[in-house]
Amino acid sequence: MSTPYVERGLTVMAWRISGAQGLNTIDVFWWDGSIGVGTVTITCFDRAWSAYFGAMGKTIRQFFAEADTDYLTTKLGLTTLLKCRKRDLAYLAKIIDAIKAELNREGAA
Repeated sequence: MSTPYVERGLTVMAWRISGAQGLNTIDVFWWDGSIGVGTVTITCFDRAWSAYFGAMGKTIRQFFAEADTDYLTTKLGLTTLLKCRKRDLAYLAKIIDAIKAELNREGAA
């Protein structure tokens, strides 16, 4: 049996966004791997979404700020484990728009 490899010292940036219109607190975890590789994990109330992006050519925050909301909603929202209804995808799109607004305020785009 092989021994698992644990890499320590990874840098993950965590954000908490409060006060977005009609949404509970949003927690966002950004991880940039090698250049153009990253992961985002989003939680809001009792839901969580995560996606890996392997060919961005920029940081995960820059990519997220510039990417189309529909693309991000599809990438984060459609999994084999979650039953996605239109209202679920609309809820996720609202969360993504709130995150993108914060990224634009920060100047990540």
